[in-house]
Amino acid sequence: MTSQMTIDPDKIPIRIIEVRLIYRFTQEELGRRCGVSKQIISMWERGERVPNRLNWETLRREFPEIEDERSSIQEPGDQDAVAQN
Repeated sequence: MTSQMTIDPDKIPIRIIEVRLIYRFTQEELGRRCGVSKQIISMWERGERVPNRLNWETLRREFPEIEDERSSIQEPGDQDAVAQN
């Protein structure tokens, strides 16, 4: 089974930032979970690079809400949206 990005590539940086902040991860902690450096996380968040297929698959598995563009990411158990653009 192949993993494809079903999210607009322009929205990837904000979705990664939202997930990281919701789970209160530093860039280093998120990088550790994805098997990349904090510098790579920073580049993803600034839109300088996008996650490769393996990294995207890891993000989707760990944080399925990252692809859901229908609503803002919410803190587990929280009814209020964390970020509105």
